[in-house]
Amino acid sequence: MSRKVLIMGLPGSGKTTLARELVPLLNAVYFNADAIRSQFNKDLGLSIPDGIQQARRMGRLCDRVVEAGVFAVADFICPTEETRGAVRAPF
Repeated sequence: MSRKVLIMGLPGSGKTTLARELVPLLNAVYFNADAIRSQFNKDLGLSIPDGIQQARRMGRLCDRVVEAGVFAVADFICPTEETRGAVRAPF
């Protein structure tokens, strides 16, 4: 069973609201793309290639948590199939 829960959608669609409700139910570690970008991925802009890199890094963070046996919940905008694939791909 996968322990990586990825919540993707358009801006304002309720991703963060859903994630914040789900995290305590799963006792999960929560990763919000906006917080990760502002704190750890300051080197990335908003271009598609940077979005792919952001998604890849978010996926890797989630994978590390899952390897420790804990649920990971991440919410972010993934506007292209390539960005969605980058976050889902194993490290």
